[in-house]
Amino acid sequence: MKLDASALNFVLRLADDKPASESRQKYCRSCGSLIPYDAVYCPNCGASQETVTTPEAARPRGRVMEAISKRGRRIRLYLFLLSLGIFIAAFLIGSTEPLSSQEALAIVEQFGELIGENPTMTQILMNNLPLCLLFFIPVFGTAFMAFVGYSTGVVLSALAIAYPPADALVLALTTLAAPWTWMELTAYSLASSEGIMLILAIIGRNIRRELKTFLIVLAVSAVLLALGAVIEILAINTAMAGQ
Repeated sequence: MKLDASALNFVLRLADDKPASESRQKYCRSCGSLIPYDAVYCPNCGASQETVTTPEAARPRGRVMEAISKRGRRIRLYLFLLSLGIFIAAFLIGSTEPLSSQEALAIVEQFGELIGENPTMTQILMNNLPLCLLFFIPVFGTAFMAFVGYSTGVVLSALAIAYPPADALVLALTTLAAPWTWMELTAYSLASSEGIMLILAIIGRNIRRELKTFLIVLAVSAVLLALGAVIEILAINTAMAGQ
């Protein structure tokens, strides 16, 4: 009796497949026992042998990247408001700094040498712009911004002590009410928040896109400082003309 070709091939496949499945074994992921290669559960301990793969987006790093990508604008806004609050808080704290008369006069003298008797728009801009550039440095920039805010408040405290009956708190609130002050604060807060966003971009592996935003924020900050310097000079000239 002869088998045709198709029947013979079928028998040969059965002969080849069965030993392969019976002879191949693997170690249990839990107890280490040798078990059949195609076993889903270990016959000895019952542990599952299926490989669990966690999607990239579900991993901790993946979740961070996804959160930064989806909530980038909201995070940026929160960081901006936080930076703004830090500067204003440090500024107000500095304005309440108790100083002796000698300390106050020394600070006022140093401040006068810094800005000059008749400051120009260029002088004001060249004083504020380098500070703003330092605020872009991640983390350090935010801390340094707080120090600058505090130091500015201390100057107002010194002015109030050197020229009574001026009140430091009134000077601080008057300064915060000036339009050029808010232009400067906006530029500073943008720089500080962008510095932190650069760190988040590195974590989220999205540094190239963030570098484009960095250049935009840098340009906007420079424009705000320039406009603030122009408005401040106009206000100073108007006040001097009215005297």
